[in-house]
Amino acid sequence: MNNCHSLITSDQGFGATIRAINGALECDGKNPTTVNARVGYCLLQPHIVMILYYYYYYYY
Repeated sequence: MNNCHSLITSDQGFGATIRAINGALECDGKNPTTVNARVGYCLLQPHIVMILYYYYYYYY
């Protein structure tokens, strides 16, 4: 695994970070199922956070 801190702080985006972490396994068309699952999790996570926020705000 490469150091991805500089990629995160330089606004190069999510793809550059994944390339630094798992590039050999997921980039350039390798393991499309794994790539799609990772993208799906990242798209779902903000929705889960908002649901939990609203639940806490309205019920506590």
